[in-house]
Amino acid sequence: MFLINTITKWDEPPRARHQIAQTLSKKYPVVFISANKAGWPGIKKKQINKNLSVLIPYWPVPFKIRYRLPAINEIYQRWLFGKLTDEFKTHTVINFDFSAKLIYKYFKKIIYYCNDNFSSISKKINPKFIYNYHKNCERFVAENAGLCIATTDVIKNNINNYNPNTFKIQLGGPNIHDYSININYNPRKSNRINVGLVGYISGFNLSYKLLNSLISNPGINLILIGPIEKQIMKGLANNEKITTLGILTGKDLLEEVNKFDIAIAPYNKNRLNEGGFPNKLWIYLSLGKPVVVSDLVALKNVKFPEKSIYITKSESNFHKLILKANNENTSELIKERIDFAKSNSWDNRIEEFIKIYHKFFN
Repeated sequence: MFLINTITKWDEPPRARHQIAQTLSKKYPVVFISANKAGWPGIKKKQINKNLSVLIPYWPVPFKIRYRLPAINEIYQRWLFGKLTDEFKTHTVINFDFSAKLIYKYFKKIIYYCNDNFSSISKKINPKFIYNYHKNCERFVAENAGLCIATTDVIKNNINNYNPNTFKIQLGGPNIHDYSININYNPRKSNRINVGLVGYISGFNLSYKLLNSLISNPGINLILIGPIEKQIMKGLANNEKITTLGILTGKDLLEEVNKFDIAIAPYNKNRLNEGGFPNKLWIYLSLGKPVVVSDLVALKNVKFPEKSIYITKSESNFHKLILKANNENTSELIKERIDFAKSNSWDNRIEEFIKIYHKFFN
């Protein structure tokens, strides 16, 4: 039985913690703790399937503020973990919250699952005192875990400084066979290329100038899936060439990504997550899409199929690589990408995880 602790909402673009919860629930009971919503203190329960339930805490301070304030964050943790300990004390905790220092006072079997360099991100967006708090939290959480899982070599090397029981398990592709998706193995031929992006679309992680430059080309339509910052939409001049679909999950998400010709993963080079790997790449590849992506350190250690990932170091080169990827796309390449994603699916990743888990916990 697993209790997955997060600072992520359940109903948002799929991330590792969502996919791990769903895949684990095929064989094990799983409880997913969502990021708290603002409200009077309490916990609501949502049943996703027979083995998977989601707990949604309500608390007066929204989580985006709460986890940045040391005293408030620890008051919240005492309240939440105190509430949960009676019912879930014997569960194995998979902790994604790098700030959850007090979790060790309430639970015994804890795994720290790290798929981002959180202190690095915090340093770029927070005042120094918050960054120092987050850095100390991340170290404490890693040091005291019975086992740590990192999703890239960079993150593994960082966490290994604090805990020698650290193992790398890469992110995985969605289990497409769980859905009825009619994949088209023949590249679509059109005067306009459908270019799609899944994720948080904000000025923090990407530039609206890049999106604007893409839609300024008459041969490109832009499809955005995920929450969009208002400032981004205001900055996009040619809105009739943009389709915004909001937050999609599960089959709805996969069906819309299936309509992309080219998928993109652009990042603001000044805000790059050092060592992080975009989860969206596996979604794209699982549906056979060629991907144009910013240059990320974590991509260098993955041997992708030929002509699957087009990496660029500059925003100005995105358009050229989109055209190149579209021209080079073939039925054979689509199949190779899908087969590669299948061999790197979350089903396989969870098998890796369970083998490591059994070495440390009975």
